[in-house]
Amino acid sequence: MKNTVRLTSILLCLLSLSASSQNSLLWKIEGKNIETSYLFGTIHVMPAAQFEIKEKVVTAFENSDQLVMELDMSKPGMQLELMQYAMMNDGSKLSEMLSPSAFHVIDSMMVASSGMGLMVMNNMKPFIISSFLLNAVIGNDVGSYEMSLTEMALKDSIPIFGLESVAEQMAAFDSIPIAQQIEGLETFVDDMDEQSQMYADMVAMYVAEDVNGLYELISEEMDSDTEGEFLLQRRNENWVPILVDEMSKSSAFIAVGAGHLGGENGLIELFRERGYTLSPVLTP
Repeated sequence: MKNTVRLTSILLCLLSLSASSQNSLLWKIEGKNIETSYLFGTIHVMPAAQFEIKEKVVTAFENSDQLVMELDMSKPGMQLELMQYAMMNDGSKLSEMLSPSAFHVIDSMMVASSGMGLMVMNNMKPFIISSFLLNAVIGNDVGSYEMSLTEMALKDSIPIFGLESVAEQMAAFDSIPIAQQIEGLETFVDDMDEQSQMYADMVAMYVAEDVNGLYELISEEMDSDTEGEFLLQRRNENWVPILVDEMSKSSAFIAVGAGHLGGENGLIELFRERGYTLSPVLTP
């Protein structure tokens, strides 16, 4: 069962939210020597029919002087730079690593969703292929908080700050061994129905801001402490001093994958340990 959620867990940045008696993905940050700011947990991609930027999020955004995200999505050449880190440069090929049946199924799915067969992407890292396969679960009509917030910032001439470089973010995903990434792809093919249901449950909980439900669902299926350490904990620890510095300059609307908010090593607790007050924004 744990392997069946590896692909979805990676794509959702491991939505391991902390158990809380209050459901909210938006938190106000207050404290000494910083401007009042907001922390918002995103889900990177979701069906357009369920995608919504709530009024409280818009209000918090409008009350902030800068947008802070994992990556500055407005940076010219961002997609090209991402692709430069997407390749397996050691000569490995997906056609030699996947079972013939899995390769055939994924190839068919790729053609259906993107018009390109898997051979065209034969030397891409497995987790990159995962992003294409997500369309098989949610369809091509999707919504993205990162892209929507970027558009809002550009429209209002609000500065955008990226917490990481492309190289730094890709290095975090590279911490997952290629063999495990391959296993995730093959398991995805074997359990399409279960993967689809798992993703649907996650999205439903996210829409409802069901923090406890998300935490229980994902924490039970976390495959290893290593993934959590490299994808979440270390990055959170790196981000906090950067975020404090940015909030000392001007109020910030901080939008990162929701998995970075919760847990003992999540951003909420790390900020509180530094003496800042974080409170959930519960109004619509």
